[in-house]
Amino acid sequence: MIKMQNGLRVPVLLENGIPHFYSTLHISREFLNTSHNTKKNVLECIRLFIQWLKNQDIQIEQRLAEGNFLNQVELERLLDFLNYDKPTISNLCSGVAIHPRSYKFVSVKTYRNRAASIKNYLKFLYRFLSSSEERKQAEIDLDAFIKTRQPRDNSYKKIKEEKAISDKILSLLFNAIEPSSSDNPWTSDLGIRVRNQLIVCLLYETGIRRGELLGIRISDINFQSNQLAVKRRHDALDDSRLSQPNTKTRERNIPLSDSLIDLMHEYVSKHRGVSKRAKRHELLFVSHKRNKGEPLSLQSLNLVFRTLNRKVEDLSGLHPHLFRHHMNYKISKLIDEKFSHLGAEDKAATDAQIRSYHMGWSSTGNSQEHYNKRYAREKANEALRNRDIKLALMSKKDEGED
Repeated sequence: MIKMQNGLRVPVLLENGIPHFYSTLHISREFLNTSHNTKKNVLECIRLFIQWLKNQDIQIEQRLAEGNFLNQVELERLLDFLNYDKPTISNLCSGVAIHPRSYKFVSVKTYRNRAASIKNYLKFLYRFLSSSEERKQAEIDLDAFIKTRQPRDNSYKKIKEEKAISDKILSLLFNAIEPSSSDNPWTSDLGIRVRNQLIVCLLYETGIRRGELLGIRISDINFQSNQLAVKRRHDALDDSRLSQPNTKTRERNIPLSDSLIDLMHEYVSKHRGVSKRAKRHELLFVSHKRNKGEPLSLQSLNLVFRTLNRKVEDLSGLHPHLFRHHMNYKISKLIDEKFSHLGAEDKAATDAQIRSYHMGWSSTGNSQEHYNKRYAREKANEALRNRDIKLALMSKKDEGED
């Protein structure tokens, strides 16, 4: 990741320490206005493609300059290659013999993303490197071939339920993160314990994303009105992190409890100013060990939860995004309690409005639609129950007549 003078973060694929020319050109021309995470994901796919080219000893630039496009046999091998997970690919490229049962595969979604990204990159190379009259037909053939090899997506068969964190897990968690608890995994520094308690409590109470959490600045917190402003600050100059965490979609204000505001005030006033570095920026969460006072990174945040998973019994599988799912579960319960008098359609519309604002989803997006499906299920179940009641009454009436 390269940070430009204007703050723009640009991911670059390196080859022998030098930016890979065609992938860099592809990203700069085709993905100019996309997030750096999207660019990074595309480059990961291109990196796999370059690995495959080397494994097959294909000089793609020379081939295309000569008007010699990838044939169906080569494309078949490429798509087979994209089905494997990274450890399997690494073994294949290094020449390690693998037992047929040891091959590991990626999900259908991952395979489709890889195939789509590499198809777009390959078409870009076709256009950029080849002047052959057969180029347009080669692009059409490439599209058609990859389309015929798309695996069936059976995700529609899966019933997706809201993921709530159990009361037992929450009890274990809140006991473990209490700074004075004997179960607290961080024994060396009180500041780390208070910071990590604040991180977990913020995620639990607000359901914000990891990037939004790490992008919070002290000026975003209104200690008088108990409000947190979640703001977008892409490519901020004063953020020293190369991979800058940020708000993904909508800005919004989120109310906070008195206890959470008190914990924030305690962390800021007593523990955050651990070094002069912390006074050079406004970001709320900072490192307390390595790079002391610097903004906390996504890797360090993930490490907090890996430590909890490893050192606290029964907390295995806990991760930051799970709190977002749990918040959606809490919103569902709130809607059920406060708006039980509404019909299914009005209830769904109210749900979408409240949920999309609080979760930071775009008002024109469809993220909230997943949670509105439960109202369709409720309506269908209610209709079935009414039918069963009517059938039971009819049966009793018939028995009485006999």
